[in-house]
Amino acid sequence: MLRYVEEMFGKWALTACVVMMFIPESASARGDMTSLPEWRLYGRVQPRIEYHSGAEDDIYIRRMRLGLELQHWERFEAKFELKYDNYQKRDTDSNLKSENAYVGYHPSRRSRVRFGLMNSLFSREGQVSDATYQFSDRSTIVNQIKAEGLADNVKGVAYQALFSNPGLAAGGGVYYDNDVSPELREGRDKPQYVLTFGYSSEGIGDPKSFYFGSDRLRIDITTYFLYMGNRDTAERDADLMATGLDYYIQQGDLSLGGGFFQLVKRFGDSNNQVKQGYYLEGADFLPFRFFGYGRLQLAMRYQQYLPNTTTLQPDETEYSVAANLYLNKNKFKTQFVYNRNTLKQPAFTQHSEELVIQMQVAW
Repeated sequence: MLRYVEEMFGKWALTACVVMMFIPESASARGDMTSLPEWRLYGRVQPRIEYHSGAEDDIYIRRMRLGLELQHWERFEAKFELKYDNYQKRDTDSNLKSENAYVGYHPSRRSRVRFGLMNSLFSREGQVSDATYQFSDRSTIVNQIKAEGLADNVKGVAYQALFSNPGLAAGGGVYYDNDVSPELREGRDKPQYVLTFGYSSEGIGDPKSFYFGSDRLRIDITTYFLYMGNRDTAERDADLMATGLDYYIQQGDLSLGGGFFQLVKRFGDSNNQVKQGYYLEGADFLPFRFFGYGRLQLAMRYQQYLPNTTTLQPDETEYSVAANLYLNKNKFKTQFVYNRNTLKQPAFTQHSEELVIQMQVAW
């Protein structure tokens, strides 16, 4: 059933994209009967090289995307995007999948509703496109929540509203699992409910890791609440509850961000699993240009992942330093990311280092 719903979401979004390209706007919208909606065909390729201490190095295509976006009357939107990840990555299978497939409606400039396969409202990192990442990957705690099918692309309906611009913002969504194992997926999925509250100077729009050419002060602080009852897990049925808070501040070339998240699996006894963690990061551009127009951004991140003992996972601490060379904003950039990771349990402590070199060509 869920596979059928996913296929239908993709068909609806793609059909909406095609139909909206050929429907003229009304005379009251733009004053004529011939104007067509705005549309954009886009894509990106991200080749990556990884050097690991104590493990084999790897070279592969981390991400490939191809998509179509449309907007009509400044009210209607549609998006259809395909992804192909980890091509030629060692010990990893790759396949073509839908990344986004939704239609949306903006009742006003301060509100929107979306229906289909989309980014969950849970966490700012989960909503940011990988095209604008300042580091090679998301934070560890958000990836852990994503692994549960809770903070990534999911199917459902979501609503967001901004009560003043800038000002208080709120949102809510009802979603179903996406990236869960097939034996847990078929006919056994439960809805997940997400609520968000916060302050935003960015308006209603998809957030970015950095906004180029903006000198004004940007502030985004959001709290998140998620509940999923009686979820079928690999262990047994459990209630899943997640909370979090993250922030983003930018003034000119300087940006600061961070977040704290906690996921609790309640099994109804004392063996509840708790996964929690936080990250702090900052970035700034050097005051000169490379090759006449390129710019170099330096970024740093510190993060900790602190699960309780019933998860059987070690504590994790990671330091990251990134040098991002933008030759044409995010359309052509090269990232050099150094990660130092420490895994710690009562019986052992393990250190590892990694250098990631990733290019991006986008259009």
